[in-house]
Amino acid sequence: MPEFVHYLLKEFSQKGVSLNIRIFILKIVTNNPRLFKHYAAQWFKPICEYIVQPDTGGDGFHYFLRDVCTMLISWSYQPD
Repeated sequence: MPEFVHYLLKEFSQKGVSLNIRIFILKIVTNNPRLFKHYAAQWFKPICEYIVQPDTGGDGFHYFLRDVCTMLISWSYQPD
């Protein structure tokens, strides 16, 4: 894993990091899904923990959560 990806994952996964920073890092990931797909195994759990937390930056299942879930699904798709 490149150093910058490792650093982003480390920051995103830390407890106590502000919601704004977590959303910013997740925006980087969702805007570059092919780059981060190679490291999906490491990103999957922290992203799922973000999805199920009470405060995700909006009410209910908002557009950003939809985009994150769509990205996770695309990472699991493996064409023949």
